[in-house]
Amino acid sequence: MDVALRDRLQLSPTVHAAGPLLGQQRREQPEARDEDRGGGPRGGRAGARSTGGAGGSRAAARRRADRALTVEKAYLERLFESAPEAMVLVDNASRIRRVNPEFTRLFGHAPEDVIGRDLDELVAPPELLDEAHQVTRQVGSGRSVALETMRRRKDGSLVHVAIQGTPVLADGGQVAVYGLYRDITERKRAEAALRVSEDKFSKAFRSSPDLVTLSTIDAGELLDVNDTF
Repeated sequence: MDVALRDRLQLSPTVHAAGPLLGQQRREQPEARDEDRGGGPRGGRAGARSTGGAGGSRAAARRRADRALTVEKAYLERLFESAPEAMVLVDNASRIRRVNPEFTRLFGHAPEDVIGRDLDELVAPPELLDEAHQVTRQVGSGRSVALETMRRRKDGSLVHVAIQGTPVLADGGQVAVYGLYRDITERKRAEAALRVSEDKFSKAFRSSPDLVTLSTIDAGELLDVNDTF
């Protein structure tokens, strides 16, 4: 009997010790399953990163588009400011919105003095005002226009210019007009000098008391003879 009791007393610690260990194992197993289920949240976080990646891609695309627009505007800004011809930007009512440095050099008007003013009234001499209005109407109807004429500087002097007017289109309509003025004074002077020279030669050729002929160098083809001939 004592032996049996002793045996039970010796087994009891083992039974009691095993209880907590088993309980601990049972408690740890759900924790392990929680960690396994944690793959779901990790997957969710991965999904969130994926969603964030898509949003990041859209943001990056917007940044690239903004950058491209900024670069394009910088190109146009540089082109306008450094153009060797006088350039003016006007609205559809021919009111000046902007001029470049060459416009100021050619006509003598500072930018702050011309913004908001009517372009035709500013640079067209009175005798050519109707012509200027006609050009404005043509460009205002969406057509590009090119012509050679004269315009007036701030000091009242006239300058020979080649004009090109180009409509600016956006969103399906015309929003402004670019005007370009190239100073052709030297070319006109050269042309005038050539005409004078040709006229002098013609008079000398016709009125010479000597027999004078005009022929080609290569073939000797007779082109003209003077009056004495």
